[in-house]
Amino acid sequence: MPGLIFAAMIVGTLSFDSKQEGDQITVSPILTLPVECQCEINMETERRGAAGVSRSRQKSILVIQARKPQRLATLILVPVPGDDITVTVRVSDGREVNLSEVWSLNPHKS
Repeated sequence: MPGLIFAAMIVGTLSFDSKQEGDQITVSPILTLPVECQCEINMETERRGAAGVSRSRQKSILVIQARKPQRLATLILVPVPGDDITVTVRVSDGREVNLSEVWSLNPHKS
């Protein structure tokens, strides 16, 4: 039975496009699925720095078209020196689609 459940899972890709211009970093999660899906998108941004911790959460329902990369959001970040920033995105339709990916800016890691 577990093999059948695994075989029914929809495989897609969830990735991040990021670029830096000056002090500003633009981060965009991009989702591609093999089938159309009405999916719940949960995105959390966490920033840790000298001023403390700040979290932002967003939740939405989107219809994702099959085989077409879809930009889920565009985040514009302006980190100060020493900030650790993590963006976590989870995508689910409650049945077959269940993807999660993390983008991280951590100046302390090499």
